[in-house]
Amino acid sequence: MCGQKWYRITVRHFIFITSLLFGLVAWSPLNSAAANVNEARSLQETAIERIERYVDHFRRTFDRKSLRHELIRAQDELEDSIRIFGLGGVQKEAAYSLVKLGDIRRYLDNWDSAISTYEQAARLARDAGAPAVECKALLGISRAYLYGKKTAGPAFEIMHHALPLAQKVDDPTYIFDAWDLLAQIQLTQGDYIGAADSISRAFYVQDAIKDDKLLYYGYLDRADVYQKFAEKCDYQRDFNPCLDAVDRARRDYQAALALARKLQWAGLAGQTQKFIQRLEIRKQMIQRQQSMHKLMIESRIFSPRNADDVGVSEHFTAGKNPHLTGLFAWLENQGGMPPLTDARGAYIKGLLNESAGNSDEALEWYLRATDLLEEDRGFLFDESARGAYVEDKVEFYNTAILHLLDQRRMQDAFNLMERSRSRVMSDLIATKDIAMSSPRERLLYADRLQLHGRIAQIQACLYALRNGKQVAPTCSKVTELKAAAGKADRGIALVEGDGAEPAIDNSGINISDLENVLKRLQDQYNAVHDRMVRETPRLARLVKSEPVTLGKLQKTLAGDGSEMIMYLSLESQVIVWHIGPDSIYVRSVFLPRSVLKDKIERLRKTLLDPRHPYDTSLAHELFLYLIAPVLNRIKSDHLVIVPHEDLHYLPFQALQMELPNGFLGEAYQISYAPSATILASLAPSTALEKPSLLAVADPSLRYAPAEVHAIGERFSGHVTADRLPTETEVKAWMPAKGLVHLAVHGSFAADEPLLSYLHLNPGKSDDGRLTAAEMYGLPLDSARLVVLSACETGNVRATHASEVIGMMRGLIFAGADALLLSAWKIDDKATAEWMQAFYAAAISKPPTEAARAAVRDLRRKPAYQHPFYWSPFLLISR
Repeated sequence: MCGQKWYRITVRHFIFITSLLFGLVAWSPLNSAAANVNEARSLQETAIERIERYVDHFRRTFDRKSLRHELIRAQDELEDSIRIFGLGGVQKEAAYSLVKLGDIRRYLDNWDSAISTYEQAARLARDAGAPAVECKALLGISRAYLYGKKTAGPAFEIMHHALPLAQKVDDPTYIFDAWDLLAQIQLTQGDYIGAADSISRAFYVQDAIKDDKLLYYGYLDRADVYQKFAEKCDYQRDFNPCLDAVDRARRDYQAALALARKLQWAGLAGQTQKFIQRLEIRKQMIQRQQSMHKLMIESRIFSPRNADDVGVSEHFTAGKNPHLTGLFAWLENQGGMPPLTDARGAYIKGLLNESAGNSDEALEWYLRATDLLEEDRGFLFDESARGAYVEDKVEFYNTAILHLLDQRRMQDAFNLMERSRSRVMSDLIATKDIAMSSPRERLLYADRLQLHGRIAQIQACLYALRNGKQVAPTCSKVTELKAAAGKADRGIALVEGDGAEPAIDNSGINISDLENVLKRLQDQYNAVHDRMVRETPRLARLVKSEPVTLGKLQKTLAGDGSEMIMYLSLESQVIVWHIGPDSIYVRSVFLPRSVLKDKIERLRKTLLDPRHPYDTSLAHELFLYLIAPVLNRIKSDHLVIVPHEDLHYLPFQALQMELPNGFLGEAYQISYAPSATILASLAPSTALEKPSLLAVADPSLRYAPAEVHAIGERFSGHVTADRLPTETEVKAWMPAKGLVHLAVHGSFAADEPLLSYLHLNPGKSDDGRLTAAEMYGLPLDSARLVVLSACETGNVRATHASEVIGMMRGLIFAGADALLLSAWKIDDKATAEWMQAFYAAAISKPPTEAARAAVRDLRRKPAYQHPFYWSPFLLISR
């Protein structure tokens, strides 16, 4: 729902309410208007007292049945009051009675009826000029969608209208309630930083809140936010922030428990104690993970010297585990089991069956969980919400995939793999064809992404500041932020460097300044969003894409003469898929996530500094784990690598093969893809015969002008190297260009990759920073190849939800068929020579073969033996 659509009124209700409001229903006993209104108020007050008795009884006992009759009587009384208020023309009071009637229907789990009633109340309150009542009605609608319909998307949309109303009302309880509810919605969507910011705003008015009931739920909800941060250690390996989040959650749960006891809510007090007990279990789990992580990375068993030292298996699941059965029984007794109609509940039911040895039934429940998850995703309308929502639920897919592999259901396992991988990017491409066919629509979408990225970045700064943590260097750019927020469209991004700088001291950073900037950016975001809803309603909601089938992928590979190696990195194993034109081969490699992450981080350290020797032993170990298990299946010399999570940070071309074969990038043509579905959507890769060229160089880079002039000698088109053009100029030159080459400075924003950018000159209508978000709006439909010969343009953030966020995503969305990007801060001279060799070969060979030729060319030069010089370039293509 968006715009005014959330004021849905059925024909029957519309006629009924309208007739009451305009006095068309005769009720002969009511003759005195004033007396009748007083009677209606009395009915309303009595009904509210009954509702409060029911709610208070529930909070004390968790009993929903004993006083149900009170709700039924209150319902009748409220309906009578609505009729009388309608006859008396007292719209505000009638709207308030409708709000309370909606509450009753929500308590009775009549969610559709509750939504309809709240919508009537909102419309009536708006007509009566009663913002407080309208706000309560909208909050009721949002709660009904979130808790009853389990759809966070519509709930979030409604909050765009509810929050401004709450801020108009001269009552801090409205502000507290609205921000608190928004935090719960954001938490459901997986936007933990946004939720933390919202709940902090709620607690800004804490001292003015006299309602202990409201504060009780506020403390619970803030504890839930902290607990979500603690749960990130299920898949991340930075344990201290998780333990800190546990401590903060415990303090809030204890504050909630004190209030529950003060209010004599025995039922809720008992429930809160259970939350604290589960939190202690969470802390113990994190501490055990921390110890196990240290043990694994220090172990020598993960230092293979040859392929026989690597544990490879054709079995994927652990099998029966009776210890888990007791754990699930305990959870059920504690009231911790979600309903089976919920994706998490179905998943836990699968775990219960698996632990008992019922593998077939377990798989049925796992697949049910993924189906429910797919349904839930459909109700999330924007790309950030869809990506974040799956972050803590991706194991639902992974567990089902492992069971399908054990049953040798390869096609079903592949299909599920694709459903869980770079799905938001696939959804974006599918939506683009339907709703973003015009440049105006794409620019509007890019504007929204840009604003969303800035908002997320500032919210992360505020979260660190409010919780006493050291902040990233970007957070100190308050002056730039003020300038950025004051611009109507695209201002200065909060980005400096690659995010790898040390954290800075918090002193001198003004939280108030950041909050003011954040408010202005959010106002701009809401304006762009509302414009999308009005002008291009389809643009406001992503469609659901269908993944490529295994058969279609194999036909694509056959036509390209390539093979795919696809990875799935799990807690204790890496699943390696080899997919050829007529074969599929899958194996489990015993390599825990902790060990893999550690090896990649250590290898990158030796990659990024050519003054120190490259760790070829470590590079060979990773080759043994990641390539050797499928090496004897490879028949062609073109490998398409589909990485997963930390593997996105590994340049496979720099893996050391068995001597004397050298490096993988010399032996094979290597290209990358976020998923098989994205790969299949790209055009075939062919030689660059006569593309129309756009080549731009920053003259401050010593070797860049010569680099682009050399390209200009091979291809006809537009070349600019004597001055750095503006962002607006570069965008204007792009249409109809088949080859785009930009040799400029680049910066990666690790904290918010959509704000990574290319440095250009600022103009009258732009800031000179072409961000990853803005790249979504570039006119690249004719571009067969886009080369960003700049630092860190291929850097991404790979999420646990299998999404890849960075420039690559925006450029593919904009229409580019192939990309050549860099994975780190590159050497100017080596890059110019690499590009010269690449384009010399690309005239007659496809880009994958040209990239291998460039690697071989630099490897022959003594000055460039270190992989720092020849392996940073990532080719995303078929």
